[in-house]
Amino acid sequence: MISRVVLIITGKGAYLTGEILWFKVYVVDGSFNKPLNLSKLTYVEVLDDSQVPVLQAKIEMHNGHGSGSLYIPVSLNNGNYHLRAYTNWMKNFSPEYYFDKKITIVNPQRAPASLAKQNKTDYDIQFFPEGGNLVSGITSNVAFKAVGKDGKGISLTGAIIDPKNDTVVRFQSLKFGMGHFSFTPAAGSTYRAVTRTDNSSPLIKDLPAVNNQGFVMTLTDNGSAQLQVSVNSNIESSDGAVYLFAHTRQLAKSRFEQWNGTFCY
Repeated sequence: MISRVVLIITGKGAYLTGEILWFKVYVVDGSFNKPLNLSKLTYVEVLDDSQVPVLQAKIEMHNGHGSGSLYIPVSLNNGNYHLRAYTNWMKNFSPEYYFDKKITIVNPQRAPASLAKQNKTDYDIQFFPEGGNLVSGITSNVAFKAVGKDGKGISLTGAIIDPKNDTVVRFQSLKFGMGHFSFTPAAGSTYRAVTRTDNSSPLIKDLPAVNNQGFVMTLTDNGSAQLQVSVNSNIESSDGAVYLFAHTRQLAKSRFEQWNGTFCY
């Protein structure tokens, strides 16, 4: 269980070579958002797009916080980099749990051609199936978020296409680059999203893989004091029992059991 979280605060998201990257580091309990004094050192790195560290530092921690800086050498190329931080204890888990923030480094003495090659579009988009997974034959509500290089949401339109390049659903962002659409994936199929903005070339991105079997959870707000959570599955079960745990910051708040796959709380 991950209960320790590293947070880094920087002054900005883009730097010139020759500048100093100043930052503050905080180590907190992920369940209660309180400072932790267990880690005496935090490792801070700047990685290139190949996940190779180009800058590294060890920051001494006092009562869950510390501060430091990194000099950005004039030898670095133009490009997008990752500012990453973790403690020695966090190395027991996947790097996905490390603090990670995208930063841009510009070298005025070098042509920006390498940066242009790395970024064919000016934005990125992520897809989030409700319940966490796409399951074949079950309709899912899929949320998405599109952001530009500055981290702000952007407006776009798009379509989901199947392996035959047939359009199965169209969508567009609503506000802050976010939106959602309903989608029923077929077994054994892969899907791609083709999106476009007013002033950018099309971006093609794979949707999350479709599971042959699994559960799909859907939350419905009927405007009343209760929320309805429906759980659908294509797995045959002898009793049909489904368990739902409500938790926040890894702490269980409630537990429900229902036979027909519908919960209200």
